[in-house]
Order: sequence, then structure tokens, then C-alpha cells
Amino acid sequence: MNSNGEVIPKPINEWDNKQKKRHSHNTKAMNAFFCALNLVGFTKVKNCVKRPWKLLEITHEGTSEVKVSRLMTLTIKFELFKIYPNKSI
Repeated sequence: MNSNGEVIPKPINEWDNKQKKRHSHNTKAMNAFFCALNLVGFTKVKNCVKRPWKLLEITHEGTSEVKVSRLMTLTIKFELFKIYPNKSI
């Protein structure tokens, strides 16, 4: 850390085997992640270096308030669900 509290990354040539392995796994995971995205999803996260996972989670699932709202809506629909005569589930 420098005097401003910022983390200064260690140069690659000073990494131990554990750090190299972690970096390799992270690189492979990010590659698979980016390959799985469609063009719209990729466009949203291509410039988001630190947290593409969080950005996609909020984009596709919404904030916690949206999740609670969806859950309440589904609960109400479930409670109002009826099986009509001559219909099967």
C-alpha cells in the first residue's frame, strides 16, 4: 500500500506459485465468462475491469429491492392459483 492507502500490485516476476495459479484460474474463468456472453452482455461488461460479475447480476436480476418485489409478486400469484374443473396441472 502506498501513503494514500491504495494497493500497489506486486510485479508478475515476484509472484509465488500460488499467486500464479490463482491468476491462471481467474484468467480462464474470465475467458469462459466472456465467451458465454451475447453481444449485448459483452458490450456492458467489456470496460468493467474489476467487477463484471456484479454488473451482470444487477443487470439480469436487479437490485435487492427488485428481487423482493418479484418474490412478493410470485408469492401473491401462487396464493391466488386455482385449479379449474376439467383441467390438469
